[in-house]
Amino acid sequence: QHRSRLAALGERLYFDQRLSGDLTMSRSTCHIPELGFADGQSRRMGRRGQLLSHNVPSLWNVKDAKALTWRADVETLEEHVDRPLVSADEMAGRWVDVVNRVRADPSILAMLPKNMVLSPTVIRTALSEYQRQLTAPRTRFDNWIEGEVNALTNEEQTGFALFVGRASCVSCHNGWRFTDDRLHDLGLEDASFPGQSLLKKTPQLRGITATAPYMHDGRFASRAEVVTHYAANGLDVGLKNQVRPTRREPLSADEQKLLLAFLKTL
Repeated sequence: QHRSRLAALGERLYFDQRLSGDLTMSRSTCHIPELGFADGQSRRMGRRGQLLSHNVPSLWNVKDAKALTWRADVETLEEHVDRPLVSADEMAGRWVDVVNRVRADPSILAMLPKNMVLSPTVIRTALSEYQRQLTAPRTRFDNWIEGEVNALTNEEQTGFALFVGRASCVSCHNGWRFTDDRLHDLGLEDASFPGQSLLKKTPQLRGITATAPYMHDGRFASRAEVVTHYAANGLDVGLKNQVRPTRREPLSADEQKLLLAFLKTL
C-alpha cells in the first residue's frame, strides 16, 4: 500500500508543470503516453534554443532496465529524476522551488503515505515508482511465444527466425524487452566528431510502433530505415571495448521485409 500510494503521487507529479522552472513543462511534455512515452521528435529543442543531443527514449518497461540514458551512465530511476528537472535546457527547475510549490498544495499532501514529509527524495521516489508501472501493452508476439501457434503469420514467424538467426539482431536486442542495456558501436559516425564511431545503449523494442523516429538522434524516420542500415552494415557493430564481429553478407530486400513484419508484432 505504501508503494502504491507513492506511485499514485508519482503519476500526479508526472503531469505537474510546477516541477519546471517557469511552470510550463511536466515530465509528460517529453515522455508522452500516447507516443509510447517518447515524444515523436528527432531531437527536442532545448530552452536555450539549441537542439538537444538525444532523441527522447520510450519509458516502456523501464523498471527492468539495467542502465538508463543513451550513454548508459545512470543506474536507477531515482538518480535520473534530477537530470531533466534541473537541466537548463530541459525543465530548468530548482528543488527548493519545486518542493515549496508542491508542498503548498493540500491535495498533494493528502496523497502522501502516513507520517511522510514531502522532500526531494520523496518526489524522486514517487516519480520512479510511477515509471516502474509503465509496462508496454501485450501483443500478438506475447501470445505466440506463450504457445498460441497461430498468433503470428508465417511471414512474421520467418522474420523472428531471421531476427534470432542470420540477421543476428538478437546479439544486442535480447531478453523479453529486446535489449541488453549495453553500449554498442552503431556503425554510425558521430556528427560532432567525424571519423569516430558512436557508442550508444541498445534501446528496447517493445512498443516501437509508437516511438518513431529512431536511433539516439532520431536520424531514421522509420523502422525500415533502421533495418536497411543494419542490413547493409551487418555485424560491423560491436560492444564497447570489444573487437567488432566479422561482417557477413547483407540482408536481401525480402529478408528486410520479413524482419519488419516481425517488428510490427512487438
